[in-house]
Amino acid sequence: MRCLDTQQSSPRGLCKRSITRFIFGGWDGKKCLNDFYEFSLEASIWYNISLNSVGQRPSPRYRLDGCEIGGRLYFFGGVNNEQKKFNTLYEYDPEVRE
Repeated sequence: MRCLDTQQSSPRGLCKRSITRFIFGGWDGKKCLNDFYEFSLEASIWYNISLNSVGQRPSPRYRLDGCEIGGRLYFFGGVNNEQKKFNTLYEYDPEVRE
């Protein structure tokens, strides 16, 4: 995943991509998360995506937005535990897993 600069913010972290769904971040009731999961609609199984390749995992956050454009996933903005608003855009390519 790589960070890109932007200027806006929104409230979700869900990306839809054909037969899979991707979720990044969230709130567990006590703290922000930076977990990254893929859900296979065909197999009905959740997969934890580790980002061991080149790139960086975004810091823990919730209330972010996500979308898919041209086969790549984009996650934008969010808020951390201290309610700091992020103005960052991250790109993830599911084909190469980074």
